[in-house]
Amino acid sequence: MLPLQVRISLYAHDKAYKMALESGVTLTKFYELAINHTDLNCLPVMHREVCEGDLIGTRPISPWLEPDTITQFNEISKKYRNQTVAMSAIVNAYCDFLDTSE
Repeated sequence: MLPLQVRISLYAHDKAYKMALESGVTLTKFYELAINHTDLNCLPVMHREVCEGDLIGTRPISPWLEPDTITQFNEISKKYRNQTVAMSAIVNAYCDFLDTSE
């Protein structure tokens, strides 16, 4: 296992935190599932910008993940402006996917 040091929007992190609690998994596992669920041929779009409230900004995260998951994230993130946008889009899309599949 290796640490993935990246930033994520507070908005996406908040959604992930709530969904991880509901699902009974750790945030690290949730981030891993989100990355592994992402299709390189159909990349998620970044959520809309948060302009007010407590969810403005980003925060650092450093989940310990399998090397294959980190490699996948690095491949995905090359297709985005930066890794923060990539991680935020991936996690937000996974949360939305779980919301619609219930």
